[in-house]
Amino acid sequence: MERTNRLIDYYLPPPGEGFALESLVATTYQVDFEFVEEELLAVAFGVRSPISRLKSFRSELERKLQRAEVSVLYDLSGCDRLARLSPRIDAIPISARKLHSKISLLMWVREDRVGGKKPDRRMRLIVGSANLTRQGFRQNYECVVSIDFGGRSTSPRSLLTKAISLVQQIAAESKSPQLASQLAAFVTQAALLPVGTTGADDPVALVAAAEVVPTVRDSWAAISTKAPETVTVVSPFWTEGANAAEALSDLFQQLGPPANLELVCRGEKSADGKTWLPVFDSRVAVELNKKLGIRLCLRAALPDSGDQPSSESIEEIGDETEEKEFAARLGNGNHNSLENQRALHAKVILVDGTAGSV
Repeated sequence: MERTNRLIDYYLPPPGEGFALESLVATTYQVDFEFVEEELLAVAFGVRSPISRLKSFRSELERKLQRAEVSVLYDLSGCDRLARLSPRIDAIPISARKLHSKISLLMWVREDRVGGKKPDRRMRLIVGSANLTRQGFRQNYECVVSIDFGGRSTSPRSLLTKAISLVQQIAAESKSPQLASQLAAFVTQAALLPVGTTGADDPVALVAAAEVVPTVRDSWAAISTKAPETVTVVSPFWTEGANAAEALSDLFQQLGPPANLELVCRGEKSADGKTWLPVFDSRVAVELNKKLGIRLCLRAALPDSGDQPSSESIEEIGDETEEKEFAARLGNGNHNSLENQRALHAKVILVDGTAGSV
């Protein structure tokens, strides 16, 4: 689908008339079921009744839920209060291991009741950093990738099958018949897809957390025999404690090491209120710089970046997905008066050099 700055738009039905949501499986750390029903599912189903007409909205949503299967796997420790309005949504708590992945699998179907042709099905894989909450979709800096399958799409089938496999692993402790049926349907439909091809800007792999750094390293090695010039790591969370610098050094050594390392972290206002300062343990930064022996730069994410006076309400601004916005320079104007300032929640590793970027 086309790129958009609004995360909720990635749940819109595929282009073309008549596609109805048939199945949605999502994993998340935190979940707000009110948001899932009133916004995310409303978009995925194409609910026409406005939420302001609550009775009509709920009636239309429930009718659509009767013809679809929706399952949400969430971390049991990540939710303080779990309120679910519709009994048709299968809410599946995960407790064996911390669930931090955010994967959504969607399937739409278009029936041909006149011509008698086989149903036309389209699938979409969404992987990102946002929890299924209003804060994640409307307030934070997040990152996301969306890949369509079926129709004219030639996306690599392996990405979809890997995602299904990861969700199956996460759901291993679940005894939900609906979830098992949904995942089996995704497996069956994925088997009908061609192998697919990978374009220059397309994702090349979907891996578990332990495989991320080796995969990034191997992807860089595939395009260059030289060490990368710059590695940029974006995260709101960083290793702490006495061994933090050693742990980070070991991690970054696997990527090169590069000539330049940029760490983008949370930002806080300076004492004079004119700029944003990186929130990072200075002792860890100094020790890390000594261990790596390279140019290390700490950059603060700017909570007010992109906040401009607008006729749109704050809730309609959407989410930034451009990694360059995380640490862009402040403009000359002062737009810090808006109460809604974005918290950094995205996690990104960028490897750059003369050969290209990974």
